[in-house]
Amino acid sequence: MNDNKNGFKLSGSDLKILHKHLNLELHDLNGDGISEYFLYIQHSDWCGAGSNCTYWVYQKTAKGYVLLIEHSVLRVKETVTNGYRDLSSETPEGFCELYVQRVLATPYKFDGKKYVAEKTRVECHPYTLKK
Repeated sequence: MNDNKNGFKLSGSDLKILHKHLNLELHDLNGDGISEYFLYIQHSDWCGAGSNCTYWVYQKTAKGYVLLIEHSVLRVKETVTNGYRDLSSETPEGFCELYVQRVLATPYKFDGKKYVAEKTRVECHPYTLKK
């Protein structure tokens, strides 16, 4: 697959991974009865050793599909901002040297056009070995 306009190109092995590992979730984020599309690829070649798979959230419009957000591991929340359900991500956004890192969920709220991240809080706790 090749998109010369945007420089997007997939080789045969990439297409095989996409075919087998592309996932789709449907969530109606704005209550209009039309689901938004949550696409993600769940494969170590795309996500690494962890579960940091990138999600792409698209909304169908009269002009086609609009990307609302691209981020790792998104979850839909019950709370609503500007008519759209909030999203959250629990992927690490900081670094703790020689400490155990605990990342609190990063909330994403709709600003009227796209989802915007609020501040992520990272807690660092001393790493101790148990004897």
